[in-house]
Amino acid sequence: MTRCSTPPVLLLPLLLALAPMAAASAPALEGASTVAFERTSDPHFVRLGDGRALTVIYAEGDWEKTGDWAEGRALILGFDPERGTVLADPLSGVALPVVDDLGAQHPIDVANDACQQDDSSTLGISGCLAEATSRWDRQLNLNYQRLLGRLDAEQRAPVRAAQRAWLAWRDAQSEAISAAYQREGTMWGLVAAERRLALVREQAVRLGQLAAD
Repeated sequence: MTRCSTPPVLLLPLLLALAPMAAASAPALEGASTVAFERTSDPHFVRLGDGRALTVIYAEGDWEKTGDWAEGRALILGFDPERGTVLADPLSGVALPVVDDLGAQHPIDVANDACQQDDSSTLGISGCLAEATSRWDRQLNLNYQRLLGRLDAEQRAPVRAAQRAWLAWRDAQSEAISAAYQREGTMWGLVAAERRLALVREQAVRLGQLAAD
């Protein structure tokens, strides 16, 4: 007997169409891609069919809901402007915050690449990098709040002091980057923007790892 299945290329549009049925008010995910669920791995990992293990943060009740996910279940990995990077199940409405770097496959980078493909002019790329930096800054702030949320008052004090020190360091580094790339040619401004983006990204990932540990 021939088994019918949904073509992979149609899976993401189908899931995105079903998502409003589970959570009508949820914003669309940016840089979204479909991934296959394999299994959960206590305490903070979700393993995917492609071999990756994502570090996630469970809200109350989410761990129990993921127990209903069958191997091969199609999930969406994307960036939510409100919740940051998430692994979302359109059917149940569960969206698990993801704190890994993920390299070029990170939804923020995927969205940035798509943006630059749509407009490869200097002005267009500059706008794409600014948007990507804003998304990483949002991810950073979410991870920072998640970290503070699991600490007591005494533990929060050095974390807040470290973040204030990082902000001062970031500003100084940004000035140094701008000075170093103050050269003739529009490309150098884009290189400087990429370097400044990297500063924010690195701290966002660092705080996310601390929040998940």
